[in-house]
Amino acid sequence: MQNNQHNITSLLTLEPPPDIVLLSETWTRRETISEDFRKLCTTHGYSLHVSSTPKLASGRGRPKGGTAVLISTTWAHPSTVKQWKGPAVPGYLDGVEIDTDGGGSLTILAAYVPPTYSDLKHAPLIRETIVAATTQIVRPTIVGGDFNGARRGERDGDCTQGDSLHNNMIRASGLRSFNADTRRAGPCFAGDTLIGSRIDDLLVGTGVQPPDAEEALSNCDFLTASVHSHAFNLFAAIPSQSSPAG
Repeated sequence: MQNNQHNITSLLTLEPPPDIVLLSETWTRRETISEDFRKLCTTHGYSLHVSSTPKLASGRGRPKGGTAVLISTTWAHPSTVKQWKGPAVPGYLDGVEIDTDGGGSLTILAAYVPPTYSDLKHAPLIRETIVAATTQIVRPTIVGGDFNGARRGERDGDCTQGDSLHNNMIRASGLRSFNADTRRAGPCFAGDTLIGSRIDDLLVGTGVQPPDAEEALSNCDFLTASVHSHAFNLFAAIPSQSSPAG
């Protein structure tokens, strides 16, 4: 993350700028976010919420996983943005809760689900936590990130174990893929496609309208009535603009 400040700057200065940015595989260590990166977020009007793993990846000399949520302070004002109550899986699943003065609420989670074959401990735990959290949270929920699994029909060949586990998690959680009508690209370098990689996903719960429901905006009393996905050098979830209640 800190080695890609140019890409993040490009993302944060889009027109219109994203209201919410979800990052995964940031490879950050705890308490090591540079002042330059924090200043970058502050300068462009974003609050930064980082979750890091305590251990290095075996033999690779860098931290595993890592997630971050960037929230536009202009978009969120005058709402209250606070750390998600969890249970979080540090560096793999974490996020924020947003409450408006008018009683609206939204939970936003960034996720990194490693391939099951390489991490038998965390991969099932993250999926189980997403299912438990989303079936218990009585508020609109967004979960975005790298799930290392594609939706059915997105591969030309047979689905992988990761695909099956990802689809099982979606079904059990009650979440839905936000852009379910888009057949996304295969593994690719970040920024090579505007339709996104098929192993990255944006999942939403009830209360978050599909992208073709713009007419519903005026009838909603929370600022994230609709969500748009934007694939750039990093994974970003960009809600449509609407005024907060109250």
